[in-house]
Amino acid sequence: MPAGTPKQIVTLLNREIARIVTLTDMKDRLVALGFEPVVNMPEEFADRIKEDFETWGKLIRAAALKAG
Repeated sequence: MPAGTPKQIVTLLNREIARIVTLTDMKDRLVALGFEPVVNMPEEFADRIKEDFETWGKLIRAAALKAG
């Protein structure tokens, strides 16, 4: 979601997406597509994104990769 989205909207969408992802049919479909469904809180997801940016950013800089 865009930065600045009201917390109550983020909470509502998180709750509904978590509910849908845990439905057996949806979970099975996601797994069949190669996804590993994970239900977490928005703050946990934000922390994961920050960690990934740090990890992958270091690798990209070390390999001197450039967008083409």
